[in-house]
Amino acid sequence: MQDTGNQVVLSTFIGTFIYCLLVLRTVHGQGDGYEQFVPQLAVTVGILLLCFRVYWLEE
Repeated sequence: MQDTGNQVVLSTFIGTFIYCLLVLRTVHGQGDGYEQFVPQLAVTVGILLLCFRVYWLEE
């Protein structure tokens, strides 16, 4: 854990994971007084972060 590269990779992975969890909380299905809601921009950003992470890990 003293290597700076490992710290950067781990912190960006954890940050992406937490971001996706927070976005997931805002997704609602129909029922229980809610209309269906999916934050499309936030989901798109999450997918782009995932693609960036996979590309970065491959290098």
